[in-house]
Amino acid sequence: MTPVLQIENVTKTFGHFTAVSDVSLDIEPGEFLAIMGSSGSGKSTLLRLIAGLERPSEGRILLDGRPTENLAVHERVTPMVWQSLALFPFLTAVENVEFGLRMQGLGKAERRARAMTWLDRMEIAHLAHRSIDALSGGQRQRVALARALVTEPPVLLLDEPLSALDAHLTVRMQSVLTGLQRELGITFIYVTHNHSEAFAMADRVVIMRDGRIEQVGAPKELYLRPSSRFVAEFLGSNNVFSGTLAQDATGRRVLNTGDGPIRISWAGGGAGEGSGGLADLVVSSDRMVIGADAALGNRLTGRVVGEEFVGSGINLFLETKAGNEIIVQVPQKEMDRVTISPGDDLTVGWPVEDGHLIFKGEAGHA
Repeated sequence: MTPVLQIENVTKTFGHFTAVSDVSLDIEPGEFLAIMGSSGSGKSTLLRLIAGLERPSEGRILLDGRPTENLAVHERVTPMVWQSLALFPFLTAVENVEFGLRMQGLGKAERRARAMTWLDRMEIAHLAHRSIDALSGGQRQRVALARALVTEPPVLLLDEPLSALDAHLTVRMQSVLTGLQRELGITFIYVTHNHSEAFAMADRVVIMRDGRIEQVGAPKELYLRPSSRFVAEFLGSNNVFSGTLAQDATGRRVLNTGDGPIRISWAGGGAGEGSGGLADLVVSSDRMVIGADAALGNRLTGRVVGEEFVGSGINLFLETKAGNEIIVQVPQKEMDRVTISPGDDLTVGWPVEDGHLIFKGEAGHA
C-alpha cells in the first residue's frame, strides 16, 4: 500500500534557525498519527509544511505519490483545524461550513445541503444560523471540524485543536474525533503537546525534539519501551536511573548507580551492552510499590519531599541519598491505610522485569 503522505529528508530553516531537520516519515491511508513535542520542537512547523503554508528548504513531501512543491494550498486538499479555530465571526455556523465548498465552485443549494448534513453529524444542526460569537467553545470546535470535513479530504490536519477546551469537553471531543476518523477512514495528523490526548486517540505517535524525530511508535510501545532518556522523561511519570552495567558477586546482571546496584533484566549482547557500558534504566511510576518485600527484586529508600493528588490516587515524590528523584503512583485506597508525611523515609520497590534498559554506549564514549 502506497503511503498517503511521504516526507523525505525535509529540512526547514528560518535564517540561521533550523526548525525541522532532515525529517523522513511515511503516513499510511486511514492512519491516526499524533505528533508530539515541547515548544520549539518543530511539530507545528512540520504540520505547516504538510499543509503547504511553508515550503521545505530541503527535501520533499509527496501526497498520494505526487510531489507537492508546485501545488497551491487549496490543491492539496489537506484542510487544517487550527488551535484558534480561525472561524469567520461575520458568518453564521452554516456559512462557515459552506466556505470551502464555495471555493470549490459548488452551487448554493448543494453547498447548503452538504453543510447542513455535516452540522447534523456534529449534532449542532439546530445552531446552523447562529453567529459564531453566540456559540460555546465546544460548539465552535464542531463547526471547525464540519468546515474541514465537508470537502471530504483524504488528510485532515489538526493543530492542538482541543487545547482551549475544558477538561470534560476535551474528553468528549476526543471521542468525537476518534469516532469520525474510524467512520470516514480519513488520515488524521494531529499535533499536540499533551501525551494523554495522543495516547488516547492515535495509532502511532511521533515524538520530536529540536526539529528531529526522536521516536515513532504505537502508544504502548513508546510507553513501555522509550528509546531514549528524553522520551522517557517527556512522557512523564517515569523514573530514570543512570549507571554502569556490571555483574554482582552472584553473577546477576546489575546497573551500578549512585544509590547502589539495581538488578536488571538483560541478556547482554551488542556493542556497548557489555559490563562497563553505560545505560539508563526506566521504571514507570505505576510499577513501583511501597514496601520492602524481597520478592520485588529491587528496593530503594528515599525521603518523601512532596505529593500530588491525581483523583484516583497520589503521586509521591521521593529523593534518594544520591539525589535521584523517584515518583510512585499509589492508589487512593492504599493511601487510606498508611500515614505518610513529608520528610519520612520510605522504601519502595519494583519487580526486576519491569525495568526497561536504554543502552548509551561504552564508558567514556556515551
